Amino acid sequence: MGGGGRALFYAEEEEVEQRDVTKDVNLFHSACEDIMRTIREIKTLKESGDSNAVRNKYDFYVIQVSVR
Repeated sequence: MGGGGRALFYAEEEEVEQRDVTKDVNLFHSACEDIMRTIREIKTLKESGDSNAVRNKYDFYVIQVSVR
């Protein structure tokens, strides 16, 4: 890997140093809660036996995550 990769690494490190730790922790917890909620919803849909509902819900979440 050339020096370009190293420059990206240092730019990322600078960004990390400037970010608010509390906001990062809150964002992490929020993302985890979203994932857990989604898994519970998909589990419930799978248990219902409606494969189209599961597929539609999965497609919705893929689109939602892509947009973020």
